[in-house]
Amino acid sequence: MLSAIEAGQLIIKSPREYWGQAYSSQIIGPDLIDHFAGCEQEQVALICTDVHNEIIHFQILFAGGTSECALYPDQILRIGIQNCASGMILAHNHPTGVPKPSEADKMFCQRIEAAGRLVGIPLLDFIIVGNTDYFSWRENKLFLNVPNND
Repeated sequence: MLSAIEAGQLIIKSPREYWGQAYSSQIIGPDLIDHFAGCEQEQVALICTDVHNEIIHFQILFAGGTSECALYPDQILRIGIQNCASGMILAHNHPTGVPKPSEADKMFCQRIEAAGRLVGIPLLDFIIVGNTDYFSWRENKLFLNVPNND
């Protein structure tokens, strides 16, 4: 019985390929909840999309503690450029399980949105993942200069 439980936990945490469409947070939000399930430390994922909003790259970029994670816009943009991304979605979990944006989340989102605009790779969404729900900047219309097509 314990082996079956351990196997299930490994399957949940095993890496999986994210390919498909990223037309809205409602499509990728549930997958991100599943992906971050059980994470006890904050992690930041970058999802790169092509011109048709097809996911072309998914990568965990940073891992931090239980309440914060250091983020570096230059590393995020470098990976976007290396993958010829036309758009980026950043997602991170809150190990507390509550996907409420912090002041640090708000400041970083503004910073990476401006940096992406500068290099021509728009930030399509910034998603915070909790235990059973997520918070999307796009759904909540918090972006300054990205048209909302949802």
